[in-house]
Amino acid sequence: MIWQRADRREVLGTTRFFEAPDWRGDSQSAVLWAPMNRLAAQVAVASIGEDANAVRSWFNDSNTIPPGSLEQDLGPGRLTRAGDRLAAIRADGAQLALYDARAGFGVPPTGVCLLTNPVGAFGDPTWAPDGSALAWAEGSGIVSTAVAPAATMAGGLQRAAAAACHSRRRPTVLGTG
Repeated sequence: MIWQRADRREVLGTTRFFEAPDWRGDSQSAVLWAPMNRLAAQVAVASIGEDANAVRSWFNDSNTIPPGSLEQDLGPGRLTRAGDRLAAIRADGAQLALYDARAGFGVPPTGVCLLTNPVGAFGDPTWAPDGSALAWAEGSGIVSTAVAPAATMAGGLQRAAAAACHSRRRPTVLGTG
């Protein structure tokens, strides 16, 4: 990945081995993904221009799954603008994982739930600007679901996301008329 100041075409640095940057709210750093890593972080944080030796490891799939579960490819994904929640593609698109990231980048986020059984594969998750909804691509089109803010519900994010993950209703498919 090449960090470049586009207005001057100035290269600020390169970060090898990672992909799919997602800007953090500070606009000075990004979450980076290495989906197939098993011996190093699959998810890391880097400041603008940092090389691969300077990135800060955040977590691997193995840090967030129940004991005895199989580790999977993880990423890419997206943080909310507030940085409190993370949605990430897992298991080569077979799952969309939701995480509570309120603890910050010093500890692995808490796995909240997995969305499963997409039409085709999950792809390109993105949060609404206020974090109230999550959208992603599937074989059927663009799909979205509401995810209530953690601060508005007793039990916090776990309860809010669990409602989205365990609903009997299929999330809304956008653009189907």
